[in-house]
Amino acid sequence: FTGDVKVDDEEMTITCKKMTIFLEDKKPEAPAVAAEKPKNAKPEDATPGDAKPEEGKQVSRIICEENVVIIRKPSNDKEKDQGEQRAVAGHSDYDVKTGKIVLTKDPALIRQDDVLKGEVIVIWRDSEKVEVTGKSEMIMSTDTVNNTPKDTKEPDKGNKDKKDEKKPSVEDKTPVAPAPPVKTK
Repeated sequence: FTGDVKVDDEEMTITCKKMTIFLEDKKPEAPAVAAEKPKNAKPEDATPGDAKPEEGKQVSRIICEENVVIIRKPSNDKEKDQGEQRAVAGHSDYDVKTGKIVLTKDPALIRQDDVLKGEVIVIWRDSEKVEVTGKSEMIMSTDTVNNTPKDTKEPDKGNKDKKDEKKPSVEDKTPVAPAPPVKTK
C-alpha cells in the first residue's frame, strides 16, 4: 500500500507512506471431533466451519517506510493520564506473532515532553519492554524525573519563605547523559 496509509486496531494505530503486509496461512484449529468429508464433495456441500481461501490467511509481518508513526492506545485510566505514547521512525518492521517492533532511520519514542532516541529501538508490544542500541539520547521532563503527575500541585505548607521559590514547570528539561548501549542477544 502506498500513499497516506493507516492501520487502526485495538492496541495501536500505525500510519506511514508505504506499507507492506505479509500474510501466512492460518493454523487450522483442530475440531473436537473431525468429520471426514467424502473425496467427491462439492463446494455446495461445505459446512459453515469450513475456511474460505481469504479467511485462511493472517497477517504475520508489517513493514512500514517513510514517516512512520505508531500510536499506542491506552489500556487503562493510568495510561490515559500519562499521555499519548508515540513512536516515530523512517522504517519499522513489525513481527505480529512475537509482538516485536523494530524501528530504524531516526527512531524516537515520545510521551508528552519525554523523548527517547537511538539508532535502533525495539519495542515489545506485550511486555512494554524497550531496547535501544547504538548512540542514544533521553530527554525527560522534571515531572517525570520527580515522578510527579503534571496536574498535581504541591500542597501549601504555609511557609511564606518558600512562596517565592521557583518550582519546576512543564517547560523545564532535565538533561540526561546518553544511555549506554543495550546489548541484545
